[in-house]
Amino acid sequence: MYACLVVPMPPSMNALYGTNWKTKKRFNSKRYENWIRDAGIALLQQETPVIEGNYTLKLSFGPRRGDLGNRGEKAVSDLLEKHGVIENDKLADRIILEWDNNVIGCQIEIEQNIPIKARAVT
Repeated sequence: MYACLVVPMPPSMNALYGTNWKTKKRFNSKRYENWIRDAGIALLQQETPVIEGNYTLKLSFGPRRGDLGNRGEKAVSDLLEKHGVIENDKLADRIILEWDNNVIGCQIEIEQNIPIKARAVT
C-alpha cells in the first residue's frame, strides 16, 4: 500500500510546545494547534489509506526555510497516527526528509513495508 498526501508546512520542533513554568507541564502551542487543525482538514480532503504495520515515510518540504532536521517529522507522524493513517509512529522502519522546490508545504509519501519471510538455506 502506498499513498502520497499533502499538508501545510508543519511548525519547527521549537514551535510545537510551550511550558507552564508553575506546573512544569508542557502543552501544544497555539501555532501547533492551528497546524493540527489545518493539516487535519487537508487530510480529510484527500483519499487517506490505512497503513498497517511497518512503513517507510518520506517527507518533502518546500519552500526551503530553516533547519531540515527541525522541520517537524514528529508533528507529521503524530498527525498520521491521530487520523488513523498509521497504527503507531513507532512502526516506522525508515524516515526520509528532504527539501523539494516543487512542493508547497509538506508532501507525505508513505509505503507499507511487507516483511519477506526468510527461507532456510539447505
